[in-house]
Amino acid sequence: MPKNRVNPNYANGSGKLCGNPTHEVRKVGNEPLKKGDLLLEIDATPYHYAVDQIDAQLNAAKANVTQSRANVDAVHANTQKAADAV
Repeated sequence: MPKNRVNPNYANGSGKLCGNPTHEVRKVGNEPLKKGDLLLEIDATPYHYAVDQIDAQLNAAKANVTQSRANVDAVHANTQKAADAV
């Protein structure tokens, strides 16, 4: 097969490419290709979902840090109060 043509075995419409979901295949088998041709669009939905999950985990971790700092400040205050009482 010439280098400037799409292999029809891999151009089969929407589906999966190397295990990743594709949104749309722009070129089909035996169509001539030019430099810069868009061959396919990858469905970004699973990646956006993963980013949203990681953002939620990050926000939860930041909240835990804030709570932990407040707990440390409370322990320091109680320690100082106990030391002053002695």
